Amino acid sequence: MVVFVGLAGCGGDVSEKTADVKGKLLKGGQPYKLQRPSDRPLPPGDPGMRLRFVRVEGPNPSEASFAKLDVNTGEFTAPGPNGKGLPPGKYQVSVYAGAMGETPPPGAKAAASGPPNPWGTEVYKKEIDIPASGLSDLVIDVDKK
Repeated sequence: MVVFVGLAGCGGDVSEKTADVKGKLLKGGQPYKLQRPSDRPLPPGDPGMRLRFVRVEGPNPSEASFAKLDVNTGEFTAPGPNGKGLPPGKYQVSVYAGAMGETPPPGAKAAASGPPNPWGTEVYKKEIDIPASGLSDLVIDVDKK
């Protein structure tokens, strides 16, 4: 199942250079597969995982976009705000697991305050640099923080 989650942000500058970003989302070296108890199934159409790139520097800081993620293989591409890749620079990469908008399960780290995160429970966060040449083999392993 391939899932494409909508983009957030202002749309970016169409004249800005972009770079292709592709890779794999792993857990313990294997494709990350969300494990859910049978009494807490995902809502129809919810893949249960989201990979978000938030720009932390450049002309549009805080601009965010979600990767196109194949939840079966863990392979992803980051189409960026214009569908042509991400502008080079520093990004905060976050992985969210669980149904959109649900409260974290017992024992999971909850948000400090406020409503549940609309994307699920954050299970990984790291800052990365995307060079002008792009990244064709970005590996994000949620067990290696």
